[in-house]
Amino acid sequence: MSISSINNTEMDLRLKLQKEFSKLDNEARFVLAVSGGKDSIALLDLASKLIPNRFVVAHFHHGLRDESDAEQEFVQNLTKKYAKTYNGEFHTQRAEAFDEKQNLEAWAREQRYGFLEQVARDCSANYIVTAHHKNDLAETVLMRIVQGRASFSTGGIQSLDNKLFRPMLDITRQEIDDYVEVNSLDFVEDNSNLDTARLRNKLRLELIPKLISEYNPSIIDSLTSFSLRLKNDEEAIWQQVIELFDHKKGRDVEFFASKPTFLRWRLLKLEMEKQVGESKVGYKALLRLSEALSTSEGSKKVIELGWGISCKFSRKGDVNFSVS
Repeated sequence: MSISSINNTEMDLRLKLQKEFSKLDNEARFVLAVSGGKDSIALLDLASKLIPNRFVVAHFHHGLRDESDAEQEFVQNLTKKYAKTYNGEFHTQRAEAFDEKQNLEAWAREQRYGFLEQVARDCSANYIVTAHHKNDLAETVLMRIVQGRASFSTGGIQSLDNKLFRPMLDITRQEIDDYVEVNSLDFVEDNSNLDTARLRNKLRLELIPKLISEYNPSIIDSLTSFSLRLKNDEEAIWQQVIELFDHKKGRDVEFFASKPTFLRWRLLKLEMEKQVGESKVGYKALLRLSEALSTSEGSKKVIELGWGISCKFSRKGDVNFSVS
């Protein structure tokens, strides 16, 4: 790379990250989640230049791979390099033993974020910062479409979700690779990212390259643009749904049946959560309930929604959810 290319690479990333951090309080403090991979190393290096003395580093040891010990040591040693730009505070924790009855990815996420949230509390930090980037967002959108989970979550990961901050969502994997290269940053490789038995890896390594080469060279931009449009639309719809729900009286079937389908299943979701709490009941089950409700013609029905939840209603009665 030429000197001008190196300068442009660093300047572009600095500007993009500075724009994201500027959206938050300029006194805010952060916990940086650093795994040791390229993405989080680039984040650490940029944070040391943009928000010095306003962050601590946290590394979670999942204990799932032989390389985990070395990665933990690598990140801990690396933080010493940046001690002049922050206080050198480093937090780490090893995961509890994995129960094979659990879903591995869900377990790993719960363990990791539980640790990061505890570090944030201990350090009085305002935000947890992760290195999710534009390609991650595109992969998430595509994965949810492939899995048929479009209705609730096709909007993908968001830059700010309560205390979770992802300032790199407008930065591509290639930009990160270039930044790491021109700054000669050390990093570790996670070989599990090459395992195509995992859907995300298979999409990233096989499907997305094929889409880029044979269908649309700008598929990453297209998917992230689609995600943003859908997010905005979903937010507008849910705002309308919440306003309707807050002003309704009782659980009368007529209230739900009188609404168009795109509002009705969402209103039923809110009613279900109000009566039995959060659940894993998905869009297809709620849509089935929505359609049954609108065609019940006064007869009593019990609709099994899965996950131990059922709904009983009649045209002249109430909508009642229960857990078995």
